[in-house]
Amino acid sequence: MVMLQRNSRNGTQTPLTRAWVPEVPVALEFNGLAYAVMMATPADLEDFALGFALTEGLAATPADCTDI
Repeated sequence: MVMLQRNSRNGTQTPLTRAWVPEVPVALEFNGLAYAVMMATPADLEDFALGFALTEGLAATPADCTDI
């Protein structure tokens, strides 16, 4: 959680709490060649990589992707 503070025009301050979702750079390589670096949350990276490969036409089916 991240603690923030809202400042209104009349000078009052209200504390706020926001969930912080980190993003990290994820490097995608296909056949040993660097293809892209994307910012992503560090969850479900296998699904992210598979979806990326299918969307970009780098793989025709999920079975074409091995060693994720």
